[in-house]
Amino acid sequence: MTFKRSGMVVMLLFLLGGCSLMPHKGDEKKRAEASEYMPVQDYTGQGYSFDNGEETGKFANQHRKQIVQRVKQYFIQKYHLDITVHHIYGATDAAVVFVESKKDPKFHTSVIVGIDLENKKIGDVGAYEGSVEGAITTGLYVMAYEKEFQKLDAFCTAIAREYPVIGRTKEAVDHTASTGFTTPYYYTSTSDLIFPEAYHAFLLYI
Repeated sequence: MTFKRSGMVVMLLFLLGGCSLMPHKGDEKKRAEASEYMPVQDYTGQGYSFDNGEETGKFANQHRKQIVQRVKQYFIQKYHLDITVHHIYGATDAAVVFVESKKDPKFHTSVIVGIDLENKKIGDVGAYEGSVEGAITTGLYVMAYEKEFQKLDAFCTAIAREYPVIGRTKEAVDHTASTGFTTPYYYTSTSDLIFPEAYHAFLLYI
């Protein structure tokens, strides 16, 4: 289900609880394919990866403390926000860092940290244009429509209790979500260009 309101997209994600494809015992091919699946409630981000990330991922894990410090400084200096670093993935000449804001506006997003393997150096922190700003804007939107989102949360909880469905685990959200305000049952996505007044007001406030 997709709800749109003034340029804000809210995606509801209801998954079958314990969903796992189990092939017939005699079908070896299907059994091999099914090994890639696991119960939703057990998924915490396993298998999530970026191209050419094996070596940069190893380097990033070896230098995790320095990368975390740089990412935290990036958010404090540019957005005046304190964040939690949840996970770091290797990518082509970079590390992709998934983070969550500690206070309102609440959101998940990711940034990119350059990695020079040849010279064993950590580069600058950056992000795709508008991605962090859009994520912040979703958090502002949720703050502005707090009661409406409380009703949505109650609806999702009621559905999960009444039917055999389950949301993503908190770990899966933290390790893979980067679009903005996100819960186990839904995520939001928008751009600061859709709500320029809200984002500019936030910049003035901070």
